[in-house]
Amino acid sequence: MRKDAVQTKRKAVKSFLVALMEATERQKKHKELCLRLIRKHLRLQDPEVVEAAYEDGVTRSYPYFSERQFEVALELMAKSPGQAVVLSHKQVVDHRLLGEITRPFAGNPS
Repeated sequence: MRKDAVQTKRKAVKSFLVALMEATERQKKHKELCLRLIRKHLRLQDPEVVEAAYEDGVTRSYPYFSERQFEVALELMAKSPGQAVVLSHKQVVDHRLLGEITRPFAGNPS
């Protein structure tokens, strides 16, 4: 998201991120339901692929976007138009807003 959009729509962005974080926590607590939904809606049957899709959704670093996740995203983006995207993690990723959101929840077990 562009920096100016984060500033002008800060409340909505924070609400969206909190909802995303809460959904991820629910995924972690209800793994079997998530696996069943992945099989149904993504039409996947291979247990290894289903498990990988689940693990991708509940990555431990979430909602923080690690440098490796960023590199993988760039690799996937490059496959679509067939042209490499040259960006660095530091140019694009800023975790300050996430820090604001997660600070009040620190120490609160979910």
